Amino acid sequence: MQKLLFTFFLSLLSIAAFAQNKALQFPEDFKLKAGETPKNFALTVIDEKAKAEGFISNPMVVEVRKFANGLYPLADVSKMKQMLLTIFSEQNPEGMDIDVAAVVYLSAADLQSEIPKFSTNQELKVFLVRDNYLVIISGDLIGSYREPVNKLATQLASRLGMKRLDIKDESALEPEPEAVEVSAE
Repeated sequence: MQKLLFTFFLSLLSIAAFAQNKALQFPEDFKLKAGETPKNFALTVIDEKAKAEGFISNPMVVEVRKFANGLYPLADVSKMKQMLLTIFSEQNPEGMDIDVAAVVYLSAADLQSEIPKFSTNQELKVFLVRDNYLVIISGDLIGSYREPVNKLATQLASRLGMKRLDIKDESALEPEPEAVEVSAE
């Protein structure tokens, strides 16, 4: 029995090592697989307003210069090669969106030089990295969005062999301090 468990454990380790070493294919590997779409969400339908903004499909490889400004403050688009944008909408009348942006940088060094600029920017954002690839998963700070965003991040990190960055932006996660009245005496 111990030999069987040991063999099973070694198999899992080799599968994990293979996922880490497999060359990623853009954009194919960054499109969500069956079962990865967050529960109660579906791909957002491209309406006329979205078409006017340049969307023709979802997911879609988009023009980096046009869409990079929403990724993180002061994003240097000259270091970016391509971007895949996928938008999911919650399936209820007041539903919000979860966005997944996969970005290919010109080099791993270019991506590394951008990491200090990453910010949650008053949103729920998860940053995943590997080599010259960045995935940003974002949703609203509403409590119910933390679970699907985190679950999706865990699934993508595991499947693509990516590392989750721990970005601390305290101002985005903490409530505004209450104003204190000072009386003049």
